[in-house]
Amino acid sequence: MRYAVFTIVWLWVTLPTVSAGEQISPKEQAALMQIDKLLTEGAALLRKKDYPAALARFKKAKTKVADDDYAPVYFWLGLVYSDLKDYPAAVDHAQKAAVIDPQYAEAWMLWGQSLMHLKKWDEAKRKLDRANRLYGEIHHPQYYLVRS
Repeated sequence: MRYAVFTIVWLWVTLPTVSAGEQISPKEQAALMQIDKLLTEGAALLRKKDYPAALARFKKAKTKVADDDYAPVYFWLGLVYSDLKDYPAAVDHAQKAAVIDPQYAEAWMLWGQSLMHLKKWDEAKRKLDRANRLYGEIHHPQYYLVRS
């Protein structure tokens, strides 16, 4: 269920946007479409728990973007690592996504959840508080676990 929610939110939040009047070249548009396709395929594989294949898609998408300009790639990599219980790697990727896009609530939530698994309670609470504020005070059980 968590993947369905993340997929819906991801599609709405992370699809590349172009400001009014901004032009992108056909080459840039093709690259964005290729990245989107890889991320969509990776998300579908993640839902099926095919972690190696999902990881391969997300890593391939990462090679298509500049190191610091597309947070969803790092978020999805972090989500795979979290499912694989590689929480240090999940923290690294969620942190990278949150630094790239400080308004990316899902990245902050993943960062906080991964820190909880590492028993870094105070730091997890700060990340989950931030996610909660970005979500507009939508409350999550993880938030209360750290808060109490």
